Amino acid sequence: MTTVLITGCDYGIGYEFARQYAEAGYRVHAICLEAASREKIAGIAGDVHFHVLDVSDQNATGALAETLKDQPIDILINNAATFAPDGPGTLKLPDIDEFMRVMKINAAAPIYVSAAFEEHVAASEKKMIAQTRIIGCISTPIQHVLIYIQAFKSKVTIPPADKLLADTQFTVTIARANTQYAGVPVIWF
Repeated sequence: MTTVLITGCDYGIGYEFARQYAEAGYRVHAICLEAASREKIAGIAGDVHFHVLDVSDQNATGALAETLKDQPIDILINNAATFAPDGPGTLKLPDIDEFMRVMKINAAAPIYVSAAFEEHVAASEKKMIAQTRIIGCISTPIQHVLIYIQAFKSKVTIPPADKLLADTQFTVTIARANTQYAGVPVIWF
């Protein structure tokens, strides 16, 4: 059975990915920030496993990876994200602590989640990783690709958007798709 792990399943695109992958017969590991999302995720028919995780907590992420150590992950979708409300002034910057919180979740956490589950994805048949958010990026997509290449040393293939999205009917707007660096395709949507 094909297994997908999706972060940010409390609502929105993450929840919809979980629902549609489960409906298509996939085993789904739905990662939510809030324990209160358990009932909503339990309402999804299929082989769905609920997990509570703050993706910005590296120790908790590592603990979940250890819990799932014997389970290959065919598709890892880094979807968890947050935003900061506009701050004062012409630049509308939030205070620096809020800005850093957002950057930790949106820019750093996907890399650390991917690293924590590297062996799970490498042990699978499909070997796919997707990043669904560019919110909060602190670098260009090429710099992110370099980080992914360093983290996975070519053990993992990140699919083109059309390949990943062929598995779901949910429509998303592709912000950057099929970015390539050193022949490694990376999906951004």
